[in-house]
Order: sequence, then C-alpha cells, then structure tokens
Amino acid sequence: NGADEGTVTCTVPTTGAPDTVYYQFGNHDAMYGILQIKDATSTTAINVEDSIVGVKNYSIRTLDLSNGMKIKFPSSLVTTEYQNKEYYVEGVGDAITLTDVEDLITPGSYATESTILYDQAGYDSRPYAKAYYTPENKDYITIKRDSQDRNAWSRYNRWFHKSIIEETARVGGFTPTLNEDDRAKRPIIEFDSGLALYNHGTAAKKSVTLYDTQTTDAFNNVVKQTGYIIDGVPLANGMRVVFVADTDPLVKNKIYDVNFVTAGDSTQVINLTEASDATPANNDSIFIEFGTTNQGKTFRYDSATESFIEAQEKTGVNQQPLFGMWDNDHTSFDDATTYPNSSFTGAKVFSFATSDTATTDTVLGFKVKYNTVNNVGDIVFDSDHTSGTFTYKSGTKTLTKNLAEGHLHYTTGRSTHNSRSAWIKRTTESKQRVIRTFIVDSTE
Repeated sequence: NGADEGTVTCTVPTTGAPDTVYYQFGNHDAMYGILQIKDATSTTAINVEDSIVGVKNYSIRTLDLSNGMKIKFPSSLVTTEYQNKEYYVEGVGDAITLTDVEDLITPGSYATESTILYDQAGYDSRPYAKAYYTPENKDYITIKRDSQDRNAWSRYNRWFHKSIIEETARVGGFTPTLNEDDRAKRPIIEFDSGLALYNHGTAAKKSVTLYDTQTTDAFNNVVKQTGYIIDGVPLANGMRVVFVADTDPLVKNKIYDVNFVTAGDSTQVINLTEASDATPANNDSIFIEFGTTNQGKTFRYDSATESFIEAQEKTGVNQQPLFGMWDNDHTSFDDATTYPNSSFTGAKVFSFATSDTATTDTVLGFKVKYNTVNNVGDIVFDSDHTSGTFTYKSGTKTLTKNLAEGHLHYTTGRSTHNSRSAWIKRTTESKQRVIRTFIVDSTE
C-alpha cells in the first residue's frame, strides 16, 4: 500500500473469496506467508496449534486476545489436549503462547496455605491435595507466566493490567470490581520468560508430587505395601514420585505414577508405573508439590552426572531472580575450566537499587534507594549487567571480568537459545518531553 510501516487491512469479500491467499513483500524475499480464509461460526472447530499458538494476534468474534487474558475452550471445538482447560494468554504482538493454569501452582513457603481453591490452579486435578497454596501476597519482582522452565517466579505471577479486567468484564457482560488494595503500589519488574536463569533447567516437566532421597530399592520397599511415607507425606492415588537414591539405574531418577490396586486378599496395595514423561533429559527441570523438606523446591537434571541438582530457589516474595551469563564463546561465567574459582553466582540484570542508609520500604520489604529532587522522591534502579564484575583465578593471579563483556541466553528450547544483551532496540523512537521557558525583557 506504499507505507513503510503500520497495519495493512484487507477486507475479505462476502462471496467469491478463495480459500487460500499468498502474500509476498516486494522489498524483502524472506517476508512472505499464507492467509487461510474460512467461514467461522460459534460451532466452528478451532485448531489451537495452527490458528492461535505462535501467531501475532488472534480475535474471537468481538474479543481481541491480549496478554494476561484467561481463556477456556469448550470441549466440542478443540482437540482433546485443550478440552475444558483454562489458559493464560501471553506473547500477543510477537508469538502467542497459551500457559495451562494447572501448571501455575505455588507450593512455596511464601504462598498462603488454604483449603479453598484459588484460581483453580492445578489442585482440583490433584485428588491427593489436602491443602492449597495461594499467591495472595504481591510480588513486585517477577517473570512472565509463559516460561518454558516453569520457574517459581513465573508460577507465582498473578499481575493483570486493569484494561484486561475491564475487557473481560465487557465480554462477560458484567461490571468489574476493582479493589484499590489489589492495585500495585510500586513499579513491577517483570522479566521476559525466555531469559535463562542461573542454576536452573530450561524445559520443565509436569510437577512432581514427592521427591524421595532415602529409598534405595523402590520396587522391594514400596510396591505391594499398604502404605508408604515419602518426605513426611503418605503416598496416595495419582501422585507422581521420583526416586533419586535408588540403586537400580533403571529406576533411579525416573518419575513414577502411584496407584493403589486390589491384592488377592482384597487389600489395597501400592503399584508404581512409569509416567509418560518418566525419563529426564539434560536441562529438564521439575518442581516439587509437597514434602517436609523439598516442598516448593526445583531440581534440574544434569546428564553429565546423571543426577538431579537442586536449582536456584525462590524463598519469598520480592526476591530477585538471578540469570546466567556467558562469554563470546558461550562459556558460562561460572565454568570451572575457563573461570576457575569464579565468584559469579548469577546476575540480577535489572533491579531496585538499595541503600544501607535508606528506610525499609513498607511495600517491598527492603531498603530502596530514592533520588530526591525538590522533596519529590524517585526510585533508583540498578543494572549489574552494566556495572557488575566477578573474579576468577588464572594461575596464582586473581582476575576481574566485567559482566558487560558477556551476554544473556534467551531460551528457545531445552538446548537451544538466542544470545541477547540487556538492551533491546525499541520498535518506535522514544520522545523526551521538555519544557522551554522564554523570558522577554525590555530590549526585545
């Protein structure tokens, strides 16, 4: 249409339109695609994977999908894996993702224990759950919900923009109630979901109920028993368990489904069957739902040592996540060979600046630094990606390396990534507003 940028709108004729239209950008060979034209009614089947996931934008009749919306598909319109499930929408404008609400459970100690379901977040599909853990306390440092690694920050994230609540109400035909107590009182730092965390897996399996570090022979000690306790919790139907201390390599580190079966004397005894995702791969992560010791923890699988390693742990709200960083050879800054005795333990990348002389912020819970000009205070932010350093040994010397010499990894798969700096070019130029004051004297 002659424009260098913007949106091109094509109106499909009501009759005579082809089923498929191909487009090719005149100035760039790589910019091309296919438009499929279909009649849609309230009963038209939806191919979620092809029509929604991965596309930039999607509209359902009068509703344009936006980040943070929750959607549910009626069983008759989608394939089995999406039927009657609820999903959070993210990635609109880039590549839409759908995050299963059931995966966003929050069993950490900083969540509120309750017997009432919150957000129907997973526990309704876990019949063994006796208590529920709800993300009630505001968390001002978080990560987008659609993380492939299902880290604790993403699973706890329940921030929604006011416009999403209002639009949902409009479509649902009701008036929203916006409680002022629920509104954010400080800036929210939300990291992109693809940034690779320090000491963390890159692709998550479905959560594991219990993590067993004691049992050395599960099929002799657990199977056919009328009951068994792991990490302080009795086994129950439907649980998923991993045995990391089993001496049998065919059992160790695999995930098992627990079910009780009827024995010959009519008693109910434990049976273990391999889960559909039983065998872990390198960089897989699992998070643990229950247990006296391991509840809320995340473990990552290391294929080199054939073991699960305890990953970076979130222990409270407003806790800064730490990210991995790599040099130009894609060697991690904590690599023991290239950087012996490295002091690198993760980068904050972007954070609230703190000051020992400041007063503890009543909302964030730590001493936030403010710049005060004319009695008006502005929160100060910091970036260790720009100013941070770490040390390592080279022979007998201790060397210092700037974090700015490294880069972040933006995860695209279990073992694939794109390299990324802390700076991202804006799609549109920002404007710095200024006020100019002119003084006219008697000579003018």
